[in-house]
Amino acid sequence: MNITDWKQLPPDQFLDKLRDAQMTPEQYEQTVAAIEADRRMVADMEARGTLPTKLPEGKLGDSLSYGMPSLED
Repeated sequence: MNITDWKQLPPDQFLDKLRDAQMTPEQYEQTVAAIEADRRMVADMEARGTLPTKLPEGKLGDSLSYGMPSLED
C-alpha cells in the first residue's frame, strides 16, 4: 500500500501505520503534500515536454554527480 493511500484505512489501522513509520499526523500530511506536489510538477513538465528523460552526457559515469565522494591525491 502506498503512503498516500493510508488515509483511506480505518482510523485504527491508519494510526498503526503512523506508529510503525514513527510519524506524527502532521509529518504524514507534510509528506503526502510533498509527494503530491512532486507528482503535479512531473505532470506539468510532461505536459510541456520539458521533463528530462536521461542524464546529460557529461554526468554519465561521474561519481560526484551521484553524491559519491572520491579521493584525490
